[in-house]
Amino acid sequence: MRSFRALLEVLVTMDMKATSCALLSRPVLAETDEGELNNLLAGLLSPAKLAPSTVTRAQLSNVSSKDRRDKRKQLLQENKAANLVKNAQAQKLRKYLVIGVNAVTRALENASLCCVLLAANVDPRIMISHVPTMCAVQAVPLVMTSSLRVVTRKTLGFSCIVIGLKKQVSELEQNHFYPLLERVQELSSKFSRQEPLAESVEPNDSSDSSIDTEKEEESKPVFFGSLYKYRSSLKERVFVPSGSSSTANMLVSDKAFIQIEDRSKSEKRIANFLCLDIGDDNKLEQINKSQKNDIETNKNNPSKDIEILGLEFDKTPDEHLKQPLKLKNRVSSEKHVAHLKKNKWKDPDNLNSNGKLVCL
Repeated sequence: MRSFRALLEVLVTMDMKATSCALLSRPVLAETDEGELNNLLAGLLSPAKLAPSTVTRAQLSNVSSKDRRDKRKQLLQENKAANLVKNAQAQKLRKYLVIGVNAVTRALENASLCCVLLAANVDPRIMISHVPTMCAVQAVPLVMTSSLRVVTRKTLGFSCIVIGLKKQVSELEQNHFYPLLERVQELSSKFSRQEPLAESVEPNDSSDSSIDTEKEEESKPVFFGSLYKYRSSLKERVFVPSGSSSTANMLVSDKAFIQIEDRSKSEKRIANFLCLDIGDDNKLEQINKSQKNDIETNKNNPSKDIEILGLEFDKTPDEHLKQPLKLKNRVSSEKHVAHLKKNKWKDPDNLNSNGKLVCL
């Protein structure tokens, strides 16, 4: 993540001079040149290999488990003492090397490299795609070889996809890696460079071309009013569409609704129902009689719906329809009514003064 973030910062802060630099084509070496470079690279990188101070299992195979811990410490101290001089020389040579993608990217940002060696067979290529661009911007010699991983594994003990040489190598010809710098500069010069786009385009000296230098009129500031609309009275509408007539009256007439029955009759029944007093038996009998009269008048016309308290119900019963309890007892089909008369069905509402049921 740091390498890509650093690349983004470099590209954003790139000035016009850097953008006009020549861009390198893909500098992959030929087989003959690559063989010579690999031999030179192997000879120069071998002294920079650090000797490991580890202890192998083979050295502890003949040691008992009790003495194995002490034997390991003894061998580690012996290996460190034996490799002390050799590793000291390798550490000095490592100071001139920059190994790894992240380290090379940071060094290119600081402009502290004089040449770069890059592996050609890297997958995915996006891992190293920014390195040639940064080298081209800073005019750093770059060479791509397909056997860089193999050479570094043999010489340094681990594989690597990019190696850079610091500028300290170019300052002194007696440096250990100076021959490698000269060879990389020589090989990179063989590859063609693209001309900057700004230099290849001829200037346009035509007199017909004119540039409109007139300044645009300054736009006036826009002031926004209230986002809400208000009305002064309930008889006005808040919004009146364009092309409509005068403000519509908010008072809605009775014709705006579908009348179920006579309005006065419905209002009277609702009022009687709401003002019903349970202790008043006369009112209860009066309402029951009015409902029975409605049922008897509608027997002759079976297609007509029964209206109770301003509501309409179908005369034919439906098992899935939830009807009031009184309506279920009072409204039924003709066959059902005949069956009830035949069996002398008794209406619980028709009670005499003695509390006995009266047959229909």
